[in-house]
Amino acid sequence: MEYYFNCIYDFFKSTYDSLLNLKLNFFYSANVVPPHIKVYINENIDIKKIDIKNKSGDTGYIDFIIKEDFPVGSNVVYGYDKFNRFFLSVLYCETKRPEYYHVMTIFERYSNDPHLIVSAGYKFIENVVATWNLSLDRMDSQIANFFKLINDGMVDVEYFDNNDLTYKSIQYKLYDNYNDEDEYVNIRL
Repeated sequence: MEYYFNCIYDFFKSTYDSLLNLKLNFFYSANVVPPHIKVYINENIDIKKIDIKNKSGDTGYIDFIIKEDFPVGSNVVYGYDKFNRFFLSVLYCETKRPEYYHVMTIFERYSNDPHLIVSAGYKFIENVVATWNLSLDRMDSQIANFFKLINDGMVDVEYFDNNDLTYKSIQYKLYDNYNDEDEYVNIRL
């Protein structure tokens, strides 16, 4: 009996995997923002697609997107890497220090698991790699702030300052990427 159960399980598992791959291949070939990401972004947000060709980070992460990769006038871009992993990058700065800009990228960690999302590049306050499963109902504040920045153009982020042991707040905004002639300092931690 166990043998038959395993055969049936294997059949349904392989059928599910095949359907998932068909669905993913459809989105990859269409080169659109996948619906499990698009659901977090307002419809009126203009997101430009960029082609990163065969670039890859040393660790396999998509952690090499810089300001020069953003088309002039754009501060939110998306694309797919050579492994067909979706990525979404935001160009932003501190409201009080707009001359210092940052790039934060989220991307699918594995091409066969579109809901496992990791971050790369500069993060809000904490400079750690964060991982999220977007199939869960709850959203970590780090990823929630990422989408709030995209949708609202601005986000207030609270953090704990270890020097004076108090909570503080920093306001970030989407970077004004229209004036391409000015020189800006790129902080990439």
